[in-house]
Order: sequence, then structure tokens, then C-alpha cells
Amino acid sequence: MKNTQNNQTTVNNSLLNIITPIGLELKRNSLIIGENTGRIYGIVKYPQKVDYGWLAKITNIPGTVVGITFIPIDNGEFISGLSKSVIQNRSAAESAKDPLIRQRAERAAMDGEKIMLQIDSEGETVGTMIISIMAIAREDSGFQKICRKTESIIATSVNGHDKITINGHEK
Repeated sequence: MKNTQNNQTTVNNSLLNIITPIGLELKRNSLIIGENTGRIYGIVKYPQKVDYGWLAKITNIPGTVVGITFIPIDNGEFISGLSKSVIQNRSAAESAKDPLIRQRAERAAMDGEKIMLQIDSEGETVGTMIISIMAIAREDSGFQKICRKTESIIATSVNGHDKITINGHEK
């Protein structure tokens, strides 16, 4: 006679709720994560000069989650490209008849030389910086308010007439 065992497994609902993925829905300009609506802003182009503390303004916006990634690049290749750019800007400044174009080319050449000096003599690291800012809220009215505030803070965090590019649009 065979002895049969009846195995019963119990389900731990608390554990199941913790490890089960929440709902995720992607839309054209937003996403829904569980009960929250979100929008991710990717800053992809930066001005040459920014105010001191500009990154702190962007990373401390209430109702947002920020991710910053820095990918180092080869300093030698960067300096070589920068050197060529300085030569081109000096040439453009010498041949320019328009004083505004000449002044911009001279300033670009001087800025390039400063950067080369910082990298070469002071050993500064050069790289690509990626900033992602996700605005997130439960209610639509709060979500829209956070999005407007995020866009406003990013747009006002740069100097003068320089632009910052967010998701492919200049602000």
C-alpha cells in the first residue's frame, strides 16, 4: 500500500504584495506608476556658464526624483579636439569683419584655452553628464503644478541668454 502525502502551500500575501510589480503604463508625455502620474525630463545640452549652485536648485525641487550620471571620457582626445576648435575660432576671429562675430570667436577661443589649461595642468576629469528629473504626483492638478515648477526652475537656472535643452526643446 502506498503512502500518499498531500502537500499544501500557504501564500504569504504581505510578501507577495512587496515583490509583485506595480502597474506601469507609458503615454506620450507621461507615465503612470501604480497610482502616481509622472513625467521625466532629460537635460541633454548645457550652457557654457551657469550660476554657482545651479545644480542644487534643480535637484531639490519638491515632488521630483533626480538621477545624475557622469561618464568620464578620454582627456587626451578631448584636449586634441578642443585644440582644433581653438585654432578654428582664432582663425574665424581674424577673418571676421563683423565685430560681434569676431568678439564671440575670440571669447570661444579664450574659453577653450582656459578649459585646456584646467584639464592639462590641474588634472580635471572631463565627461558627459546626464540629468534626469522625474516629476511625480497622485493627483493631476498637483502633477501639473510640479511639472510647471520643474520647467520654470530649470529654465531660470542658467545665465544670461544661454539656453538649456530639455527633452529636445530649448528653454
